[in-house]
This record gives sequence, C-alpha cells and structure tokens, in this order.
Amino acid sequence: MKTRTVGLVIFFVGVAIMLVSPINGFRTMAGMKEFGVTAYYESLSAFERFLLTFMGMGLTVGGVVTCVGAALYGGFRGSRAAVFLVGAALTMLFLFFFDKVFGAEESGLFFGLGGTAIMLLFAAATYLWARHRFGLRGAGRTAADLQLAGYFFFFMAAAYT
Repeated sequence: MKTRTVGLVIFFVGVAIMLVSPINGFRTMAGMKEFGVTAYYESLSAFERFLLTFMGMGLTVGGVVTCVGAALYGGFRGSRAAVFLVGAALTMLFLFFFDKVFGAEESGLFFGLGGTAIMLLFAAATYLWARHRFGLRGAGRTAADLQLAGYFFFFMAAAYT
C-alpha cells in the first residue's frame, strides 16, 4: 500500500476514535449519575475502567492519530514528524497525569500557565504565518488569509473554553 493510502486510512481511524470517545462518555454518564462516581468506578471491570480512561483521552489520542494520518497523506516526513510525535506523546502524558501534578481541584497555576501557553503559541503561529504570507501571490495569499482566520477562531475557542 502507498504511504498516502495508509495515511488516509490512519486519518479516518483517528476520526473514528474521536467520535467513539463522546459516545462512550454518554454511556458512562448514566451509571455515574445513578451510583455516584466512586461507586460506579468500583463496580467496573478492568476493561470497563480502561474504556472510562479512554473516554477522557479519546479526543487527544484520536486527534494525534488523525494528525499522523493527515501528515502521511500530505507527505510530512523526517524530523518534523518526529518533533510532532514527541510533542503529542508529551501532551498525552501530561493530560494523563494532570490531576497528580496540579491536583483534582481547579488550579490557578494550571490555567495561568495554559492561558499563557495558548497566547504565546498563537502569537508564534501568526508571526510565522506573516513571514510565510509575504512571499505568496494570488490564490496563495487568499488561502493564507483564510488560514489566519482559522488560527484566530481556534485561538478564541481555546482561550474561552
């Protein structure tokens, strides 16, 4: 099979993982409401506990798998792929151990660091976008303008949710 075909298959597997995660969440919410979180968790088998953990990580795992598939489909190679995969793995580990690092309660430190990181990443993305757009002409500039709009909307969604 060609790399692009494999990439497309991996892309759709990632989308499926992202779709299954909230469906699994709705299934478990009924049990949590009926029995309480602790009693519900203790009543689960090891496999059901894995599914419950997957519910929380499914969007992240699915997002990474989707990006890997898109990267393969788009011809993403070499060190860029390694940097992306290392970053994604570190993000997933951080999310998995989040409550052990910051505690189960809301953390001002976490939200302060997270908000600052979102802001700095948005600033870096728009700066790099501006450097790239400068050399474009015609339809490339139009596409880049839409890309900037996408950056802005993702920034707003990340900053206010």
